[in-house]
Amino acid sequence: MDDLTDFWVHTVTVEALEGVNGYGQKTYADPVEVTGFMDETLKLVRDKTGAQVVSSSTFYCPTSSREDFPAGSKVTYDSAVSEVITCRTLDSGELDLPDHLMVRLT
Repeated sequence: MDDLTDFWVHTVTVEALEGVNGYGQKTYADPVEVTGFMDETLKLVRDKTGAQVVSSSTFYCPTSSREDFPAGSKVTYDSAVSEVITCRTLDSGELDLPDHLMVRLT
């Protein structure tokens, strides 16, 4: 149990991007439910190529879920499907504060 458990009040379904098949279609892993906190605030961010894009929401969750959120993965929350723009680990280092992920979504 981490120090942020009381804040993990939302659940999303994630289908991690695995790659592209021979037909140019994206392939995804089986859906996984992840509990965290969804902040539905618009924000201008940069994607992995450095281009500016609008993030419609940010999902915060435990760092143990890191492998579930590669860029391009599908995230479903409240029946709306989004795509992962970026996923960052927010690490407090020696401060001994709770570490977590910040996942920017389209």
